Amino acid sequence: AFCRRVTQTLKPIYTETNGGNGYLVVQPAFESFSAEYKIAEAIRAFWKLVNRPNLIIALPVGVLSPSVFGELLSEGVNLGFSSVTSESRIREIAETYLAALESRAAEGKTMGTLCCMAAVEADILDNTLEAEKLNDIFPMLTSQIADCVGSFNQSERMKKLMDAGAKPLRILWM
Repeated sequence: AFCRRVTQTLKPIYTETNGGNGYLVVQPAFESFSAEYKIAEAIRAFWKLVNRPNLIIALPVGVLSPSVFGELLSEGVNLGFSSVTSESRIREIAETYLAALESRAAEGKTMGTLCCMAAVEADILDNTLEAEKLNDIFPMLTSQIADCVGSFNQSERMKKLMDAGAKPLRILWM
């Protein structure tokens, strides 16, 4: 009930910005699930329960294989990926999002409500990088990630989908 109330409160912002803002990002605890299919089923059930286009269900990158998170995106579930620490992970997320959008377009399904987000968390990057190299590497790594997302969103394939109503891949700096 809480998520439904919050997404309803944010709905005017979501509507006014045409899905540009007004999202609730929730990261449920999936540690209790040992199998990927159980996590996917829990995500589907939660998505159906809340039933709001401005909900994003976040999970740590790597919890689901690209094929499973692509399947969920293709079904219309908004997903966010936390703990992103590399350009290669961003590319993996971007390619999976693109494939899901193309699948939805081929099936004649709407793309305008589907949202995918990658969250780059500064504290995780801090823990990943050696302290003495942090000042040198952090700006370069964040720039690479931002450039990767920007290039993806400007690609011909993505532009074509955005012209048809798809939303760009989002990046959230935390």
